[in-house]
Amino acid sequence: MFGLGDPTRSREDAEGSLPARNEPLLPRSASFGAHKSRLDMLKDAWAHYSPSAQLLRVCASEVSAVKTACVSAAVACLTIGFLGVLNPFSVVSLLHYLTCLYLVACASLAVVMEVDAPLFEPLRRWVGCWVRGLTRLRGRGVLYIVIGMQTAGLGDPLAVASGLLSLGAGAACFVSLPSRETADAHAGELPEQAGSPDGEVPRIAFRRRVLFGMERMDSSELVALSLELGLRLDARARAAALAMLDPHQDGSIEEETFIVWFQQQQQAQPPLLPP
Repeated sequence: MFGLGDPTRSREDAEGSLPARNEPLLPRSASFGAHKSRLDMLKDAWAHYSPSAQLLRVCASEVSAVKTACVSAAVACLTIGFLGVLNPFSVVSLLHYLTCLYLVACASLAVVMEVDAPLFEPLRRWVGCWVRGLTRLRGRGVLYIVIGMQTAGLGDPLAVASGLLSLGAGAACFVSLPSRETADAHAGELPEQAGSPDGEVPRIAFRRRVLFGMERMDSSELVALSLELGLRLDARARAAALAMLDPHQDGSIEEETFIVWFQQQQQAQPPLLPP
């Protein structure tokens, strides 16, 4: 009754049934592969949306990222300045009150330079005539560094955070300056590719000379850039260029106006062949 049974059958159970009984419920690839893919998705999302990734985008000379950083810094410093001016206890310290007034003035000027609105156009023209340094990326970088130091010097935690943001925007303006070297590497290809329908090559050439989309180009730079792109400047093209120059901005031309003018002249006449 309590015999050991067939030794052959017990050996088959030991070799066949036990491994089958100890198999996992899911295959190893199914249990660990899904978990790994979720980790990869989380890593990719963090790598794209993390603050360090946004900072790298700013440092990579992306125009949209630099523009966002500048607008954010200007609005943050303007808010700190207004809060300091409206604070009734700030009148106790005259230096603190004057610093807040200074921040309101400088941050308001920075907002006017960064935000494209018809309401700010008269002030932008005045800045273009009398403070032309602020129309350039390097000049705005100096402005953000100065107001960032003043904002952080107020000592409040919110002021320190806004000041650091402004300092970062000013540093981004200077870090993005080497983008000129990248455009210079393609300078030899510009005459052959100037006929691109989207106007990308003239836009790159324009930004290579003025370093930022908001900046303007004077008449001498316009002539040099047109010859570099292989455009023949006859009397009709010069008259059209003079009509587009803004007299309120020392006879300069902006980026979009230059692209429209260049495409019109390019359709009217064939470009010069490169030497």
